[in-house]
Amino acid sequence: MIRTLAKKTKERADYEIENAALARKIAQEGIVLLKNDGGLPLKAGSKIALYGEGAVFTVKGGIGSGEVNARYTVSIWDGLKNAGLTVTTEAWLLRYQSLYEKAKSDYTKAMQKKSGFVNFGNLKYLLSHPFQNPCAVPVSEEYISEETDDCIYVISRQAGENVDRMPVKGEYLLSDHEIDDLKRCCERYGNVILVVNVGGYMDLTALEGLPIKSILFFAQQGAEGGNALADIISGRVSPSGHLSATWAKCYDDIPFGGDYSTLNGNTAFEEYREGVYVGYRYFDSFHVEPQYPFGYGLSYTDFSYEYRMTVAGTRTDISATVRNTGKCSGRAVVQIYASCPAGKLDKEYQRLAAFGKTKTLAPGETQTLTLSFPFEDLKSFDETSHSFLLEKGDYLIRAGAHSRNTEIIGILRLDETVTLSTHREICKREKAFDVLTGSHREETADAPVFEVNASLFQTVHHEYGKTEGVTSDAVKAMQGKLTDKDLVHFTVGDGLDIALPKARGFLVPGAGGYTTSKFEKRGIPSVSMCDGPAGLRVFDISVKHGNTVRMGRAVMASFAFLPALARLLMIKKPRPGKTYYQYATAFPVGMSLAQTWNTPLVKQFGEAVQTEMEALGCEIWLAPGMNIYRNPLCGRNYEYFSEDPLLSGRMAAAVCQGAQSRDGFAATIKHFCCNNQEVDRRTISENVSERALREIYLRNFEIAVKEGKPKALMTAYNKINGIYAAENRDLVTGVLRNEWGFDGLVMTDWTTEGSMLDSAEAMKAGVDLMMPGICSDKKQIKKALRNGSLDLNTVKTNAGYVLKTIAESRLYNGTNGK
Repeated sequence: MIRTLAKKTKERADYEIENAALARKIAQEGIVLLKNDGGLPLKAGSKIALYGEGAVFTVKGGIGSGEVNARYTVSIWDGLKNAGLTVTTEAWLLRYQSLYEKAKSDYTKAMQKKSGFVNFGNLKYLLSHPFQNPCAVPVSEEYISEETDDCIYVISRQAGENVDRMPVKGEYLLSDHEIDDLKRCCERYGNVILVVNVGGYMDLTALEGLPIKSILFFAQQGAEGGNALADIISGRVSPSGHLSATWAKCYDDIPFGGDYSTLNGNTAFEEYREGVYVGYRYFDSFHVEPQYPFGYGLSYTDFSYEYRMTVAGTRTDISATVRNTGKCSGRAVVQIYASCPAGKLDKEYQRLAAFGKTKTLAPGETQTLTLSFPFEDLKSFDETSHSFLLEKGDYLIRAGAHSRNTEIIGILRLDETVTLSTHREICKREKAFDVLTGSHREETADAPVFEVNASLFQTVHHEYGKTEGVTSDAVKAMQGKLTDKDLVHFTVGDGLDIALPKARGFLVPGAGGYTTSKFEKRGIPSVSMCDGPAGLRVFDISVKHGNTVRMGRAVMASFAFLPALARLLMIKKPRPGKTYYQYATAFPVGMSLAQTWNTPLVKQFGEAVQTEMEALGCEIWLAPGMNIYRNPLCGRNYEYFSEDPLLSGRMAAAVCQGAQSRDGFAATIKHFCCNNQEVDRRTISENVSERALREIYLRNFEIAVKEGKPKALMTAYNKINGIYAAENRDLVTGVLRNEWGFDGLVMTDWTTEGSMLDSAEAMKAGVDLMMPGICSDKKQIKKALRNGSLDLNTVKTNAGYVLKTIAESRLYNGTNGK
């Protein structure tokens, strides 16, 4: 019989209640107050005029991998009512609700008609045409409330896989109807509050001159977002979120933004001409004034800061004493930056070196945080010698509220240039292009100077070659049950199964895939993998008939953005059987997690997801996603953390630590690497200098690997300098395993294999598991073994990492999820 942990009753489990409370807390800390001219907080029991698409249908998260089939979603409208605030414009909200439901019905019918039968071409079409909220009902005179002077307007956007945003009205820019509505609101209400419910940043310059009192970046805050926003608006909680990326005043301020994705007509070849000048590194270095800077965020209270810097060997410690000098409780974020000397290498103005967040401080209360970083973190990569250097000179250490508001608190003075590590050249560019260079600003400051002697550092010379493979007793025991031919099956996964005609060892309806189930009778279980970086992505309801588990009618909600696919995969009339329920908590998205700047809280998020993995039967979580925000138009930015590699890496490490806090479960960092564009992501070549690759796009993964110790990693769809990520031995074996010492499972992204790349070549590069696994994978691998282009020892090594993952799962330990 099929074993599943899906529940037979609709009642909420205790862990759901606990996780909902945690989701609300994360959302509270992830909402960023961008502007406040006295508009917030509102008084208890206030009456509010509420408008905007997102007020009714608040976007909790993105589409595709990031979607979570939650039990419920608290809209902003519901959240305000739950907080005891009176909404006076329900006539407008109900009118828009009716308009939305009709538009959704029309969209579903249109997509069903256009898509036809399911194939990859139609799948791409469906993913590229997500449902868009209809134009709102105008805020006309008939919907103006005379009962209040307080007005909230919610701007909403959706984003997701396979499609990037565009710098046009109604997307990256405000639409005409949104501008008109806000003008009318400002004419009729004295206190207008704007809420931005978008999984990415926007150009808000069209609102300049309008007397909008307060602006909140809500982002996408999961199922409890509406309640969390009400907590902020009512003043129950003071906002403490800070931006994890820079908001440009206009899209033209983005370096080489006109060449991004479809904008230059070439989606096959992307040149990273900005080099290391990504996000605030560009804006701060080239004196470009942002709309809102990296690390920016306001509070309802005020704080004072005192800093004391000390140096011990090559470690720098900063004691930051924070005092709440305002009139209400709140939390503060401390940010430490470093300006590195420009010598042989061009340098950005400053980079984030450390950060921390206080507890909730009452008025007058103080707390001292100790933030540390090793001097080695301030290294830069020299492409001529293929080495990381610390150049001679003064390293200015800064502290402040955000990247545009820092003061120098100390100076590290290095007496000689140091070579920290030497490397083999990786990912040679297939085409030469000029990379942006800047003018580093030299500064002097009256601050303590700490002399650092070059003799304190040692040079590491990296060796490259084959990996040693896995030699654990558990893996040896499993290998003893297998022939050489059997090992091939462990390098190819079992696919995304909607309906399973026969029993498998363990079933999670809606799982993204499994390791092979072919050898369960030999005591080697099939391990499940579930997607969902904002919470597990499983089916909410399933129907069991005999040994077959299928989706029930309610699972249509799981495919709201793929109605035709959902229609074809569903049974039109489910056969009678037992109904099972499995709901996952929809947490705030990765962008919102990073905006908390609170790694202990983010670790709790990982722990909470691990609880649901245990409850629902999942062993491998296909998260966190952690690609760098290279451009604000990337359709999947909401799923990732930041434009900064340190913030991104620390957040991912915290998630992994939480998700793997108990034995038997694995987190999967993804997408390795440079998955910074969604349009034509399966074919695009991301062309990047080795310096930018190592300092920006690999640095966050390095931090996550070394500090978070994830048990799995997923390669990206795209090419890096002409070679598919999954076939790139420089990255998978050279950097990931040889340089960083990663000893976990490496898998492909879903449906990467087949026509895109050769599975045998991916295995030679160091990829262990082809997912979700198709027949041609095994054929390619067996053919390569026969003709000698693939060595059997490579297959043994790769299969060994899969077996290691199985051995470390709770299923192999004999618990079987019980």
